[in-house]
Amino acid sequence: MRRNDPRMLLARTYEAAVVYVPFMLCQRSIATILPSWAGTPWTILVIYYSLTRINVIFADYLTTKWQVGPEGIRLSTGWPFREETHVSWREVGSIKVHQGWLARLLRISRVVLTVGAEQRSSLILEAVSRRQLLQIHALHEVAPSKATPFADDTSLIYRARTRDFFLIGFTHGQFFFFLPFLIGTGSEALSFFGINLFALPLSLPTLLAGMIGAGAYGIFRSLITYGRYRVARTETGFTVTGGLIQRTSSTSLIFSIA
Repeated sequence: MRRNDPRMLLARTYEAAVVYVPFMLCQRSIATILPSWAGTPWTILVIYYSLTRINVIFADYLTTKWQVGPEGIRLSTGWPFREETHVSWREVGSIKVHQGWLARLLRISRVVLTVGAEQRSSLILEAVSRRQLLQIHALHEVAPSKATPFADDTSLIYRARTRDFFLIGFTHGQFFFFLPFLIGTGSEALSFFGINLFALPLSLPTLLAGMIGAGAYGIFRSLITYGRYRVARTETGFTVTGGLIQRTSSTSLIFSIA
């Protein structure tokens, strides 16, 4: 069985830093507005959170092994409690591939395999190389008696439009993501311009500015996540692709009911 690719450490370090660095930048500002009795608990929380980032970076890389073959996929993970899962290709209903911008530079992907059997969770393979991804797709497509071909050729079913990005920007939780941004990196950035975010009065103009900024932030996130989003029908199932910077693709096969 093969261990996760070493490039996974770089990807996980970036994922941890995206959250950790803004938190560390704003933790001092938050500490100044806390009551005196909360200083020690806050320091303990900061230390604990810093230590958990080490676990985020190294835990899966050091404890996970997986193997693919004609018979299926075998995944072993965890320490000291270890869990091993084996899934045949006939049980895999779809394959979803996700690439952030750093993963694209490193030429690795996160692969999520949806298991069709009941009471079976999806399998997640981290830091999958291009060669390994092609092997997984090839083995998945040749699984016998899996799909019933469509009669016609590939056709486009859905494509994301401008209206969709606007609607997603104000829904799907994107609006509220602006709040931690303001408290974290946003407050530090505004301080360079002499603006103390925590000293601003709560007024109607302030609320309107916050709503406009949150809406723009949500639309920007939706463009990054769902830009060029397309759903197409193939001879044996469906393909879903999308994402400008963070690319996602999914291949699903239609199970035969015969």
